Amino acid sequence: MTHRVLARSVAIAAAIGSLVQSVVIAQIDPVAVFQQVVDARNQGDLDGVMGLIGDDAVRQDGACQPNCIGKAALRRSFQQNIDEHFQATVLAAQSNGSTVSARAELRSDAFRARGAERIISDFNVEVRDGKITLWSSTLDTNDPQTAAYRATVQAQATTGSPAAPPSQLPNTGVSVDPRWLAMVGGVLALSGFGFRLRYRRTPS
Repeated sequence: MTHRVLARSVAIAAAIGSLVQSVVIAQIDPVAVFQQVVDARNQGDLDGVMGLIGDDAVRQDGACQPNCIGKAALRRSFQQNIDEHFQATVLAAQSNGSTVSARAELRSDAFRARGAERIISDFNVEVRDGKITLWSSTLDTNDPQTAAYRATVQAQATTGSPAAPPSQLPNTGVSVDPRWLAMVGGVLALSGFGFRLRYRRTPS
């Protein structure tokens, strides 16, 4: 009898625990999760960011080319953001089920290095069981400053590295001292002059 009562108690406790967990998950606000990640990154709290990232999460944005897949890859990308003093201000955010749509103003050393004090980005974020599984954002090129930043990035990607200066041998990186070139030219000139003298003194 005692065993039956104990078994029923355990079953009831398990059912209640599962129900409570389901209610808690249902009450998780995806927008709040997104905002917590934004705040943690702004504060340079990498562990705080990663505590809200799922193990199989995917990141799709300028920091991940190609996409970052998995927690380790996302950790490296968010660390890079923190190293670049990344700051985001959420301008608007709303959720539809587990999906968050947001708009934010972004600032970082990387943006400033390309002439943009700030850019505007639109976010699409998926949240499952209180953890982010998709972090995706695209630049809003309707914003003039953001459009100028994107044009700069595209121009750099098209142009590539600048051409090597003339004092550098192609594809070797070996520097050539201009004085050495002048000396070689002088030797060649003298040799040519001597050859002409010998040619003129030779009887016909």
